[in-house]
Amino acid sequence: MTEPILFRVIILIKRFLRLDKLPFFSTIPYMSIPFPVTIQGSRMKPVGLRRYLLGAHEPGTTALCKRIIRPGDMVLDLGAELGYFSLLFSRLVGKEGRVFSFEADPFCIEKLRNNISRNGYTNITVVDKAVGVESGKTRFFVAKDKGTSSIFYPNELGGEWVDVESTTVDDFLDSRHIKIIDFFKMDVEGAESGVFEGMRHTIAVARRDHRKLCGVVELSPRLLRAAGVSPEIFLENLKNYGFELFFINSSGGIAELSEAELIQMAIKEKHINIFCDLCA
Repeated sequence: MTEPILFRVIILIKRFLRLDKLPFFSTIPYMSIPFPVTIQGSRMKPVGLRRYLLGAHEPGTTALCKRIIRPGDMVLDLGAELGYFSLLFSRLVGKEGRVFSFEADPFCIEKLRNNISRNGYTNITVVDKAVGVESGKTRFFVAKDKGTSSIFYPNELGGEWVDVESTTVDDFLDSRHIKIIDFFKMDVEGAESGVFEGMRHTIAVARRDHRKLCGVVELSPRLLRAAGVSPEIFLENLKNYGFELFFINSSGGIAELSEAELIQMAIKEKHINIFCDLCA
């Protein structure tokens, strides 16, 4: 099913008048569009109305990724949800690159696979496992509020616990004989500290070899605390791994802020994305 003509007319008017620059679009409540639409060059279903009208999900992070990721890169999408970033990454890395999309929510896995198939992308591998601090099995909370499922239980709207397979980044890359990754996106609803713990070897090797390794990580003090992790210690650990930390603005630019400033901004906005760049 193609987009109704009204939707296409709205997009043309928005582009002509540059209406996406108005604050109004960022205040539109979440509303799922039930048919496939084109966003950032890929066909997706379902897509929120706000994403469709803005032409992007998290515009600043989208712009940053488009500037940093190069053809041939190896990319990890940790917490892929419905695949918005996975589809974007697929187009950016091209035929010579590879995207590994990690997702444990059964609902999201189905939609993710459908969106990949809908576009005919062959450079994305779906890894239907939770990613964290150890490999094996783990309990996973499938939230009713889609996109908020987690190893923990931070969502008040309810859901159910299920048993899922889990892996660490280090174990997964070793099992695939992959020695180099270039970029990662991490949005795992409070489990970020454990994911970094499970990729210590990957980080150490990149740092030893002075290789490019960078990524975008969601910072949510509320979700980190629900996982029993202090946001202050979390950011300090990232710096100890060798990462420089930057705030991502709405146009995709980055600014170096103190850890306290990042946390305060994340509290104010409920969550923000930060750019992590490994120091050579």
